[in-house]
Amino acid sequence: MLERDNDVATPGDRHAAVDAPSFSPRIGLPMGRFDTIASALTGAPLTYFTPDSAVELIARCAPTVSPRAPASVFAVADRSQALVFARAASRAASSGVPDTEQARRLCRQWLRPQAWRSEGELVALAGSIAPSVRGPRNTIAFAGAPTASVATHIFAPASAVPEGLRSLAEAMHAPHIDAAASVALIAFYAIHLHPFADGNGRWARLLALSAGMRADPHAAWYAAVLLSVENRILCDRVWPQARRAGAATYLRGAYEFERRLGAALDGDAALGAALSGINAVLRGAARGSRTLYEELLVDLYAAGELSLAQVRVRCALSARLAGDLPERLRAGAAGLARVDADRLDIRPLIERAECAIEAACQELWDT
Repeated sequence: MLERDNDVATPGDRHAAVDAPSFSPRIGLPMGRFDTIASALTGAPLTYFTPDSAVELIARCAPTVSPRAPASVFAVADRSQALVFARAASRAASSGVPDTEQARRLCRQWLRPQAWRSEGELVALAGSIAPSVRGPRNTIAFAGAPTASVATHIFAPASAVPEGLRSLAEAMHAPHIDAAASVALIAFYAIHLHPFADGNGRWARLLALSAGMRADPHAAWYAAVLLSVENRILCDRVWPQARRAGAATYLRGAYEFERRLGAALDGDAALGAALSGINAVLRGAARGSRTLYEELLVDLYAAGELSLAQVRVRCALSARLAGDLPERLRAGAAGLARVDADRLDIRPLIERAECAIEAACQELWDT
């Protein structure tokens, strides 16, 4: 792996140096097993897919050589720049529209990482996301149709869920592996276990981000974005192949996306500078309170905008500082955000980042 040397290697040089990752031959093994079980209602045969143990998948599929270049220079000097990905990483699976509450969860996890180390903690997390969840499901779960008999996919049987959650808890605090692989594999496992009646996708993405952050927070964000923006292709094309033929295509796509997005962001210094400028103004307004500063960041990046009236009240700004706030934000954003007397709108910056994301996805699974 290349060593970081920002004084020598240009962003383009560093990202161009990335080769394909190397894997064990076992990467080609199916990622779980298919079982035919008679329907309890009709007696008709139903085919379930149960992923192999999370620990086993990580051991088998993690790259033997991780050839990624050093982390993008984007968000290194100011790591909170990376929160610009929160809305892209929180798109609802059904509509593709950002889920603001999920974006808040991702922002908070990025700023104050939490670890979930037991089956009970994993269940409690699911309940915090979907209040109807009281424990693991005890019924069939399927996708792609209104009934299991014509579903495109049937998740693991309910009887496999308790042991599956124990395996996932173990994998969440296993030795660190490469971030892109960790996010991709934890997400695949959690989605295919599908342990709850509701909230599985949001729960899985939050766990995946958490797992990847232990190795490389920035790479973990990129992989979490990929899970969100490419959800339909993953469900319809990539994961069906992985279930039967192994994770090679899936993981190579994750690494290629990271390479492309990192290169694009490294080439857009204005985006990073504007985000840092805005963050610096908010940090100053919070006047040394980390908690208040982080609350402002969560509100801003999850929604894409922030009420300046609320900033003035929450930060107890003097009349002079309150009056100067819009102008300081305009200067910090260098004209790339919309600022008026009452509102900071960073959606132009989010859209700029999402253009880079969209470009990184072009023909991704055909490379």
